[in-house]
Amino acid sequence: MKQNRAKRRSEPMMSFGIPVRNGERFIRRALESLEAQDFEDFEVIVCDNESTDDTGAIVKEFADRDPRYKYHLNETNIGQLDNFNRVFELSTGRYFRWVGVDDWLEPSCARRCIEALEANPDCIGVFTFWRKADDDGNEEIVTYPGHPVESRALLPRLASMLWQQQSPIGIDPVYSILRRSMVEKTGLFPVSPWNDRAIAVDLTLAGPFCHIEECLSTRRHSPAPPKERLAEFHPSITVDGDSQERFAPRWTMYRDFTKIVLGSPIGPAERVLGIGLVVSYGGLHHARGLVRRVGKLISS
Repeated sequence: MKQNRAKRRSEPMMSFGIPVRNGERFIRRALESLEAQDFEDFEVIVCDNESTDDTGAIVKEFADRDPRYKYHLNETNIGQLDNFNRVFELSTGRYFRWVGVDDWLEPSCARRCIEALEANPDCIGVFTFWRKADDDGNEEIVTYPGHPVESRALLPRLASMLWQQQSPIGIDPVYSILRRSMVEKTGLFPVSPWNDRAIAVDLTLAGPFCHIEECLSTRRHSPAPPKERLAEFHPSITVDGDSQERFAPRWTMYRDFTKIVLGSPIGPAERVLGIGLVVSYGGLHHARGLVRRVGKLISS
C-alpha cells in the first residue's frame, strides 16, 4: 500500500500521536519504527509536555527532513492525561493511534490495520497481538484472554470489555488503530486514576472492534510505583499513600463506567441494561476480593 507522497491529500489517512515528557531515552526508537512503516500516508504528532531533556532536539531531527513529523511543545506541564488528549486534538488523520514514547511498531502495522478497517466499515478500531518487553530483555507475546470485543450488539460487546477489565492483561483499545470519527464521540481521557479503562468502555459503546491475530507492536513494560505513576496523570490528582487500591479503590472505576454509560448516546433501555452490567461486574470483582481475603485469613 505504498503511496506517492506528492499525491497525498492535505489531510493524511493515518495519524500517530506521541505524548511525551522527558523521553530522550526511547523516542528515537519509536520514531524510527514509524519511519519504517510500509504505509506512507501518515503524520506523526509529538506533543512534548515541557521536557527538560533532549526530546525536542531528537524530534526536530525527524521534522527537519520529513514534513510528516510535527513537533508541539506545551508551554507548561499539563499532565499526562491532558497531553494524551491534546495530541489527538492536534492530529488530522482519518485513522489515529496513540504511541507510547517507549513503544514501537512492526513495519506492516499501519497498513495491516487500515486494510482491516477498510474491509470492515462498521468496526471502530482493530486489535492486534502485542509483545510485552522489559529492560532485562524478557519478552512475552500477549494474545486475547478470551471474550473479544467484536459483537455488533452493544450489550454483549460491553460485557466483553467489562470482562477484560477483570483480567490481569486485557485488551487495551488505547493502543489500537482507531477511526477518528469514533474517538471524537468519546470524552477522551477523563481525569481519573482509571482513565485508560474508562476510555476503553467509552470506545466500546461506540462500536465493535476487529482483530488481527498477529503481533504487530511492542510495549515496554516497566511499571512505576503507584504513587509516582498517579502523580503524573494530572495536576489536580494528589496522591496520599503508596497503593493505588487505597488511593483509588476499584469501586471508583465502576463509578466512572456508570457515568460513561449514563452520558452515552444510546437508547434508554440499553442505558439501564448497561448500568446493570457495570454493577454486576463490580459486584463480581468485590466478591472475588472478599473470597481472597477470607482465604488468606484461613491460611494464616
